[in-house]
Amino acid sequence: MIIQRFLEFKPRRDNLVGSYAIVLTDLNDEIKVKNNYLSSHELEILGKLDHKNRVESFCAGRLAAKKSITLLNPDYLASEVSIIPGLLENPIISSKPQLNLNISISHSQSFAFAAATSSICPIGVDTEVISNENFKEYSELSTRTEILLTMKVFQENELSSAARLWTLKEALSKAIKCGFTIPLGLLEIISFEEELKSRCVFKNFPQYRGISFNYKDNMFAICLPYSVNIHDNFP
Repeated sequence: MIIQRFLEFKPRRDNLVGSYAIVLTDLNDEIKVKNNYLSSHELEILGKLDHKNRVESFCAGRLAAKKSITLLNPDYLASEVSIIPGLLENPIISSKPQLNLNISISHSQSFAFAAATSSICPIGVDTEVISNENFKEYSELSTRTEILLTMKVFQENELSSAARLWTLKEALSKAIKCGFTIPLGLLEIISFEEELKSRCVFKNFPQYRGISFNYKDNMFAICLPYSVNIHDNFP
């Protein structure tokens, strides 16, 4: 299963494009991905992975990323585009000619999720399984006030809200390229916009907004600058 769609920005801008893709982690066809989607550099990275789960996750993540990239740039072959780790381990696109895009990738036990945007627009994504096994970990990342607020806005249970908050905060941490290396209280969410309840407001990063949705027992989040919004064309 592969879902790939354009990010439809509001307002439209000539120099701003984006897309996302969702891929099942259990591909059952890693050979096809290796032959058709991975660059020589990525094949080297893959060859160093020694666990089946890591191989599946890597292949699914790269497939989602390449689907996002080639949707925006259909003239490029996926295998001629490399996604390499930057100095902070964030994914960087390398291609000839060089594509002026940002890319963000996330994996859960079930899905890989990737999004690409023009280089002028930072982006971060995350996906997590909505699972009771992860509830303690999810809930420890947020305050009781944040969880109760999210439950009220989305009319959902505590587990879903804790997972939603986690994905929103991790997406932000990727957009600002620090990951969960900063004091996690800095990622606090203080509200959701009245007109667009899916957009959250971060207390210490007001220049960003987080957008979340759930699909097949997974929570997904995208973080973008506050000055752009996207039409809700999520599954």
